[in-house]
Amino acid sequence: MTLESFVREVRHADYAGDTILLDSLYLLSDALLIHPEHESLLRYWRGFALWRKGMNGMNDNVSAQILMQDFSGAVEEFEQALRLDPTFPDAKIAEAGCLMNLAFLEGSDQAKVNKRIVKFVPLLKEAEATDPSNPRLYWVKGPMLWYLPESKGGGQARAFAAYEKGLRAYESQEVKDGDSIYPAWGKPELLMNVAWSKLNATPRQFPEAKKAALQALKLVPYWHYLKDILLPQIRQAEKDAVSGGGAS
Repeated sequence: MTLESFVREVRHADYAGDTILLDSLYLLSDALLIHPEHESLLRYWRGFALWRKGMNGMNDNVSAQILMQDFSGAVEEFEQALRLDPTFPDAKIAEAGCLMNLAFLEGSDQAKVNKRIVKFVPLLKEAEATDPSNPRLYWVKGPMLWYLPESKGGGQARAFAAYEKGLRAYESQEVKDGDSIYPAWGKPELLMNVAWSKLNATPRQFPEAKKAALQALKLVPYWHYLKDILLPQIRQAEKDAVSGGGAS
């Protein structure tokens, strides 16, 4: 296994929703630590494997205990990447995303949630200060804005604005997604977040949700979450709204 093949297989397993393979790839990547070239990138992608294992697990109703282990393990990998390269913005963004996931899982314990918040907010601010055109920044920042009250600078409109900014940033980034060992993903993920948000907006926007989901699915036709979970949810919600006399 090379770093290039590891990245490629992790990305594919993520979209396929194959949490068993993501776990196996993470364990197999121990062998790559023997040769520390690009170690900060290796740590990032090891963290990415656990991050996406956790996110896929959330969609498949995996127990909170296992999810927290995955996200916590990912945080450790991203922190290792930052020790090796303190200027690595994607490691900061990814760590912030995992801390947000952990805060969500610990939602009933405000003290624990606050400990996560005081860590992920500065990480996002640092990443934005050094790399404001990073599309992955806005993919992680959008959900935070979605759940943050308007009085505190959040709200649905600001979340949608973040996703649009992220999509524009994706088109202008120098490194394009593909077989690169450097993080360059983002467009399908941003479109997926737009689709979910349009589905859950007030009022709900079914045509726009479906359009964004299909655009993302065109980019990644085998994406398990989009194909098997989100798009059917959009179609069912639209059908229910029609049979019930209108969207809610």
